[in-house]
This record gives sequence, C-alpha cells and structure tokens, in this order.
Amino acid sequence: MRSTTSFGVNLFNRTRRVLQILLLVSRFFQKTAALRLDSSLNPEAKERDLARWAKAEFVKLGPTFIKLGQIISTRPDLFPRVWVDEFTTLQDRVSPFGFDLVKEVIEDELGRPAEELFLTIEEEPLAVASIGQIHRVTRKIGTEIRQEVIKVQRPGVEELVNLDLSVLRSIVQHLIFLPRFTKEADLYGFLDELVKTFSAELDYRVEAANTEEFRKMFEDPALAVIIPAVDYERSARRVLTLEFLPGTKLSKFTGTEEEIKETARILIAAFLKQFALEGTFHADPHPGNIAVRKNDSGKVEVILYDFGMIGRLSPAMRDSILRIAGAAFKGDTRTLVAECAGAGLLNPSTMNDPDILSVFENFIAKLDKVSAETIGILQQQLSKASESGGVTFPGELTLVGRALLSLEGDLRALQAVCPDLKLNRVILTETMPLAEKLLGEPLDPIERVKYDAEKLKRTAASILRKGTRLFEQIERGEFKFPVEDAATASAIRRLRFGAKSVSAAIIFAAFFIPSIYLLEGGKDLLLGLPLFFTSIFFLEKWYLAERRMDG
Repeated sequence: MRSTTSFGVNLFNRTRRVLQILLLVSRFFQKTAALRLDSSLNPEAKERDLARWAKAEFVKLGPTFIKLGQIISTRPDLFPRVWVDEFTTLQDRVSPFGFDLVKEVIEDELGRPAEELFLTIEEEPLAVASIGQIHRVTRKIGTEIRQEVIKVQRPGVEELVNLDLSVLRSIVQHLIFLPRFTKEADLYGFLDELVKTFSAELDYRVEAANTEEFRKMFEDPALAVIIPAVDYERSARRVLTLEFLPGTKLSKFTGTEEEIKETARILIAAFLKQFALEGTFHADPHPGNIAVRKNDSGKVEVILYDFGMIGRLSPAMRDSILRIAGAAFKGDTRTLVAECAGAGLLNPSTMNDPDILSVFENFIAKLDKVSAETIGILQQQLSKASESGGVTFPGELTLVGRALLSLEGDLRALQAVCPDLKLNRVILTETMPLAEKLLGEPLDPIERVKYDAEKLKRTAASILRKGTRLFEQIERGEFKFPVEDAATASAIRRLRFGAKSVSAAIIFAAFFIPSIYLLEGGKDLLLGLPLFFTSIFFLEKWYLAERRMDG
C-alpha cells in the first residue's frame, strides 16, 4: 500500500512540475509577443526586458532553474549577449527554513543530538540560499570556546532538483526530434553540465574536499589569502561545519588607499596563481564570497568563502591559455588565432576568415586601452566573436568566463572606492614575472618598444589588406555602393518573417492552452498529449521565423 501511495505522490509531483515548466514556456511566448508589439523599445531593450523577466521566473521555480540561469551566464556561445549579462547578476531570493528543520537535518546527518554536537546554535541564519543556509555555532574544546559556522541543506531540495532534472531530460528528449529547433545547441551537453554542477553542490563532502585543497594552495602566509578550516567530525553529505572567519565583505570594504590597492594586488595575484599555476580556481568569486580583514600585524588579508563551485583546467589548456596570452601581448594575430584553434576556441576552418581575423585584431588593438575591463576583456571579445559563429567554448572553459567576470566586478568595486587604483599597473606588475617564468621570454621595456613598433606595422598592414580587398571587389564587380535603402530592405524582410512569427505563435497558443487544460489533473490524457505535441511543432515554426527575422 505504501509503495502505491508513494508512486501516486511521485506521479502527482512530476505532473505538477511538468505543468509549471510548460506554463513558464507559455508565459515566455506571451511576454515575447507583447514585447514584439511594443514600439517604444529598441530590439536590445526588448531582449534585456525579456531576460530580466526570465531571470525573475527562474528564481520562482527554485534551485534547479537558478543554477540553470547561472550556467546561462557562462555560455555566451549559446545565448544572446544581453541574456549572459543579465543572468550574471542572478542571485537567490528565498526565505529561510525553520530552525526545527535545521536541527532535524543536523541530527539526521551526524547521528547525535544537536546539543551534544554544539554548545550553541544561533537561530537566525547568517546567509540564506536556495540550496541551504548558514548558522553560527560554538563548541567547547577543553577550556576554549571555538566559533564555527554550519551550512545546512534545505530539506527536500535534492528530491526537487532530481525531479526537475528528470523533467528537463524528458523535454530535451522530445525536442531532439526537432533538429532544426536544436541544431545550434548541444542540449544534452548543456543538461549534463547542469547535472554535474548539482552533483557537486548537493554533496557538501565535495565542498569540504575543495575547501581543504584551497587551504593547502594558500598555506604560505606571504600570499595573504585565508581559507576556513573544515570540521570534518561535524560535516556530512547535507551539513558542512567550517571555521568562523569574520571579515568585511568586499562590497562594503572602505579601507585606506594603500589597503585597497593591496587588496586588489592580493586578489589578482591569488587568481593568477589559481589559473596559471594550479589549474584549479574558485568559479564564483563574487563580492559576497570575499572578505577583507587585518592580521595581528595590521596587514590586509583576503578571505575566500564557498568552494561549492570550482573549475579545473588541464595542463594542456593552461599551456594554451598562456600561449594565447603571450601572442596577444605581442600583438601577433596569426599566432593568436592558431593558438585559439589549437585550444578548441576557434573552428580551424575559419582561421583565415578575414572577419575572424578582424575580430582578433580589434581585440589586440583594445588591450592597451582598457582599465577595469582588463580582466573581462577576453570573455567579452570572445562573446562577440561567438555571435558570428566562429568561436565556441570548450566545456573546460565554461566556468573561466564566469570567474573572470566576477573578478572584474570585485576589482570595479575596489576602484569605485579608490579612483586612484590603477588596475592596469597592478595587473601588469603581477603578470609580468609570472609570464616571464612560464613563457620563458623577457617582457622588459625594450621588448615593449619592439612590440609597439610591430603593432604599428601590423595596423598599417591590416589597413592595406582591407583596402586591397575593397579594390578587388570593385574590379570583379562585386562591390556595390549602398545607394539602395538597406534599412527598408531589412524592414521588409523583418515584416515578412514577423507575419509568419505571429501566425505560428497564434496557432501554437491555440493548441498549447487547451492541451495544458486537458493535461492538468489528468482530465484527458488521450486528447491532451496529441494537442501538446502539435503545439510543439508550431513552436518550432515560431522559433525559425524569429531567428530569420533577427538574422
């Protein structure tokens, strides 16, 4: 009887979740149609408004979709730029769960009453997220009272995530039968990435091991980076107890000018060590996961928290990144393109494409002009290139962009407090010795003069090459002066596909809405399912019309 009841409950939960997700899809198309008819916004503003709406809806649907949004922010090769930018700011907005449940999870995981494990547990959480929340605790060691924090997983979150992943996998399996709808996206790969991320974040034992790995990485006091110690005796799959390390969150840090400059230097040096030397890096270094404190000598130290999401780079990829950086610094476009192709960032068939070469030439040209954007410039330029179809992101690098953009935000926050902070100078000071060591090449001022001369030579060559291409087009009769109204032609094309888009959206809604009504509560599955899959066919038609209209 119990197994029958459990099956019924699981079926009900699954059906309800499927309907919630399908209704989200329906509202997405309603929102898209409304924005399409709004003449007061330009196309980019409409796309940004849609992305913001989707971000808010993802938060309502819980941890799986919050994590899905965070992954979207790392994939500029799959999603529009405004979506990537918007989802970069995605944060959990959830209420804490009750203290009785906190104690219940602790006792279930550790097998002892909470009063035996800890001297005190503060009922008010220090932080709350969709997967878990953090409470401050104390315990007695001899005559010493030690302060710690305990991270407790939200009850039922693992079951909800597994249900969501199962539903999403079913949806992907159906979409795979529409190759034109999915030809540009590796949906299975994307879903596998989501599964892999959750398998690590839902098991706090993985985070404990990551934390210990980073403690060893920064055990040298000269690095001035502090990582909390793990209390393994009071940690398990759903609870993680750590040393309490108070500090001022980076977003609220207002020290002296010298302290701010030193904080920036420590951060840059720490992440250079992670990316270039260790190949293991903190993948979510937003300001909430970084704090600043002063040690007993009055010197600034940086505290890093939350190692649930880390990235790893193979030695081969680290070498590729270093060679890419070296080619970019020297302004060697051909070598830069070749190294990107070798690293899997660029399709080898496009290596000699003039448009792709132009993208990388522009990237190199801007290297000397950026300030706080230095850290994020590579991600930004590759994002633009990926929109043209020439650049992809290997799975190994999906978290690199997220980490770099978060780090860029950290440095911007420091620069906002201290405008005299010259980030270029700090980055160059920390990078040059490392580059000399790893690349085996001197980067002294004389080399810099040579680099500038070569850069000027290449710029002139680029202008000459583009001019030659123009004259060749004129000679072959391929060049046309823009005397015809390109804007009118574009508007006509968009109008034609816009009409197809509206028609497909109306037919989609005509089949989709009654199918949801019939499927809800199992009213009529025999009629509801055919209507639903018919609506998916017109969903594909809508998608194709939208892509052609925007193309």
